[in-house]
Amino acid sequence: MVYAQSPPPNVGAREGDVVTITYNPARALVVVPAIQGLLITDATAQLAPLGLQLTISGKLNDPTIPINQIISQDPPANTEARSGSAVSVVVSGGAGDLVVPNIEGQVSSAAQQLLTTAPYNFVVTVVEEPSTTVEKGRAIRTDPVIGSPIGNAATITLVISSGSTKVLVPDVETMTEAEAQAALNSMGLVWEMRYVNVLSGDPNEGRVISQTQQPGTSVAPGSKVTLVVGRVTTP
Repeated sequence: MVYAQSPPPNVGAREGDVVTITYNPARALVVVPAIQGLLITDATAQLAPLGLQLTISGKLNDPTIPINQIISQDPPANTEARSGSAVSVVVSGGAGDLVVPNIEGQVSSAAQQLLTTAPYNFVVTVVEEPSTTVEKGRAIRTDPVIGSPIGNAATITLVISSGSTKVLVPDVETMTEAEAQAALNSMGLVWEMRYVNVLSGDPNEGRVISQTQQPGTSVAPGSKVTLVVGRVTTP
């Protein structure tokens, strides 16, 4: 289309004079390529040689589609458009805002199923750790911790209980009260004292006479052992 000329209209001119016109040639028609499913950077690279520009008209969160992947395009693929025009696209925002879910106490298989599927799709590393409070085979915690903001398909560590590590009850009979307490503390055991009256000078005075958990018994750390100690009482 001509939008300017020199000399202007209705001005006298001689035969042979030059008339300069300025016009905007129609831009060539090109075939719009299929860019649905591509990442924004790859789609832009395909459109550029055709003189087409990519514009983002919207974003949809979809945990099954990688972030910045094109979900739809307008004009559609294989239609014609003028070089210099825009191709409008809707892209994936991924899963959106995620936090590490609470898996405490779940059996290992259930916790892994939750973490490795949509909307999380985490890459999970499983490690075992002894626990006196969480049953063997159940989840203790995660790293990053539960409730932490995290991205889709992030790497996460799942800590599973291997059960309690057993300890052997020491033989503390005939030990002094202080010696028995120290021996039980060193094994991670809890002690409770009960006293019986003995006469002054009795060999059991201030010493352990008996214990509720037999020496050599395998128990979980934190188990309680009750000790009976001789004590002289003043009349």
